Amino acid sequence: MAKDNGKKLMGIEFTDAYHWFLSSAQLGNAAGQYNLAYSLMTGQGIAKDLSAAERWFLIAQESFQAFIPRNYDELTAEFRQASEYKDGYDAARQGYESANRELGELIQLGLDESKARRRMNN
Repeated sequence: MAKDNGKKLMGIEFTDAYHWFLSSAQLGNAAGQYNLAYSLMTGQGIAKDLSAAERWFLIAQESFQAFIPRNYDELTAEFRQASEYKDGYDAARQGYESANRELGELIQLGLDESKARRRMNN
């Protein structure tokens, strides 16, 4: 059930953001799945549900496609591309392959935090 706490994310009410995250997550978008899991973990825009958060972090991890450079040219291209953006999350959301590694790390950190929070509540 959505929770209206009056807070905003980039000018959007958390409850509205939650619905966008849910739609994106259901379409298989790893960034949307991460955002949905984080919302469930923290209770932003929705009632806190640590079990559901952990499930969505795991789904995000499964649908995440890591970019692994195969050779020197791809690696240098990744570094050049990375120098063009300031926010790794936004860059991953926009399709920058070099930023995928950062999104993967965010997903893993979120999963670890979700598990820790659930253990603390049990």
